[in-house]
Amino acid sequence: VARSVARHAWTTAPRNARLQIVASVACLVAAKALTVSVPFLLQGCVDGLVSRDRAAAVRATALYCGARVAVVLASEARSLTYAHASQQAVRGYARELFGSLHALGPAFHARHPTGLLSVAFSRGARGFQTLLFQLLFSVLPTLVELGLSAAVLGRRFGASVGLGTVATFLAYAAFTARVIDAKVRVKRRLVALDNAKSAYLVDSLGGTETVKLFNGEAVEALRFDDFLRSMVRAFVASSRVNGLLNVGQALIFSAGLGGCLLQATRHPGALTLGDVVAVNALLLQLAQPMNFLGYTASEIRQSLVDMRVTEDILAARRAEDARRGGAAARVDAAAAPGVAFDDVAVAYDGSRARALDGATFFAPPGKTTVLVGASGSGKSTALRVVAKLVNVDGGAARLTYARGDVDVADAAPADLRAALAVVPQDSRLFDESVWYNVRFGDMAAGDGAVDAALAAARLGGAFGGADPRAVRVGEGACRISGGERQRVGVARALLRDPRLLVADEPTSAADPETERHVLRALAAADDRTVLIAAHRLAAITPRADHVVVFSRGRVVQQGTHAALLRDENGEYARLW
Repeated sequence: VARSVARHAWTTAPRNARLQIVASVACLVAAKALTVSVPFLLQGCVDGLVSRDRAAAVRATALYCGARVAVVLASEARSLTYAHASQQAVRGYARELFGSLHALGPAFHARHPTGLLSVAFSRGARGFQTLLFQLLFSVLPTLVELGLSAAVLGRRFGASVGLGTVATFLAYAAFTARVIDAKVRVKRRLVALDNAKSAYLVDSLGGTETVKLFNGEAVEALRFDDFLRSMVRAFVASSRVNGLLNVGQALIFSAGLGGCLLQATRHPGALTLGDVVAVNALLLQLAQPMNFLGYTASEIRQSLVDMRVTEDILAARRAEDARRGGAAARVDAAAAPGVAFDDVAVAYDGSRARALDGATFFAPPGKTTVLVGASGSGKSTALRVVAKLVNVDGGAARLTYARGDVDVADAAPADLRAALAVVPQDSRLFDESVWYNVRFGDMAAGDGAVDAALAAARLGGAFGGADPRAVRVGEGACRISGGERQRVGVARALLRDPRLLVADEPTSAADPETERHVLRALAAADDRTVLIAAHRLAAITPRADHVVVFSRGRVVQQGTHAALLRDENGEYARLW
């Protein structure tokens, strides 16, 4: 965590941000030096009044008031110079974290619910900002002020007073750290409960229709209340620890203050009234940051807890990048490849059964190949392997070109995906306009290309004739039908005009006429390899150049539609 904070706040920060950090620290030191001088200027006021030296009293009063104003000015200058630099650091951290979440593979996201990641992102960014602030504007200033105060007190009133000041601070800090350990354990429990509650809330609200259809409102409310009840118990425990912390800190500081005053006044004739006032004022002044020491320690520990998940995310990104270190094979985006599977095996995390178990087939380049089979036979997994959304556990998946083959495992994911387009089984749309969702396939595409893609997906006259630029799809595409959502996904893929197109049930929600039109559009280009997973065989397999039949993760047949039908005892004939 410390390296991450240092990297974003200093190492990778622009030069002007580093200069602002330096200026901010300089203002901080100046403010603390002035702060330590204020009690001794007050001493001059008191001694001037006691000695009836009006001129000295006026002079000391003016300096005292000026020093207090200077402290405020230096503190504000510190805040102003820090503000831009700190926000730049937070921006860099949040940007890296957001990029890492998108860069991590589907296996990571399958293990981490979206609701949990959303909460972790917010907490992590806030924790980074809090940690940076507390280190620069609480810990560092307190140490500077303590050092200056102890040095001045020791020099003017004896080493015992200076050492007593340091001892009081150390006892205060040790007690605070001990209690904060207990407090952090409670906080971790609270954070875990809050994360689980938020993840459950998102999951429950995402299934609102299911809850209503099965009269599950009461069950969901009871389960949610279990989280709330656990959080109440954790909050009560946190309050008890806070009470212990506050009382203990007050006792330690009061004892230290009394001891220092007794040491400073043990030789009554050697001190003036102003000296006593200065010692008392300086120690009380030092009490202000010490009073916040518990809060500071708590905030720092809480920030570390909040950043734990986000640092795990960044570490997972670095580990994944390291694993991809050798993935440098170039994918030819201008040529239609063949797709060859050689004894490919895939098992999803946490599952003993293999989704693919020695699958072998070849999809010829520039042709349409349809993958068929019962549900769970491995069709969709095969398409995900081609798009490198899952990694193979055995065998090899290759893209074949005239110049040579490219193993999908050796291809950089971004390079591979630039050469293909994917129509998933359930197209995920953003809560933006239809136009934006289609254009997301190629943000550099012109308006004419977007219009052509919409027309090819039979969306030109959809949405009641409304302009696709003005039609928002809503959260989860709730404002458009399932068939329209599916066709937006098709249009998005067609806009890329890829040489390799992968589609998983692209017309399952379409009527027969629309289905025929969309399938023709997908396979329209002569120099495009098309892989389609399908359940509804009658509409697509007779038009396919090649058919691959899956069963329980294996390829049991492949060939043309007509040839496969001639085998009356085969799996394809049974499915047909």
